[in-house]
Amino acid sequence: MPVDKQTISEIGQFDSLGLTQTPGTVVTITNGNTIPTGIAVARVTAGGAVTGVILTPGVRAGQTVVILHEGAAANTITMAAAGTSNVAAGATNSCSGLAAHWYIWDSVTALWYQVAVAVN
Repeated sequence: MPVDKQTISEIGQFDSLGLTQTPGTVVTITNGNTIPTGIAVARVTAGGAVTGVILTPGVRAGQTVVILHEGAAANTITMAAAGTSNVAAGATNSCSGLAAHWYIWDSVTALWYQVAVAVN
């Protein structure tokens, strides 16, 4: 996530985070597509249930990305196997539509881990 400003004090370091989202048209995901993670909020949709989806590798420890699935609730986006998708849960990780799915990058395992799902 981009850092808007940074303050260092005697008790620690604090960052003010600004989440930026994919500008323009939402990206329609199909089987085997890759979702870029270089932006804090990736806006996607799917015309039906899709599988074999990949998240691009993170670039720093603790990086986060939110996959904002704007498609219908039944139009799930399911990841590929962990070694392909870069997602720890691999093909058991499925993103339902009309929800935001939050991931954090672990640079030691080189995998994304799902933190939370916010369902509307």
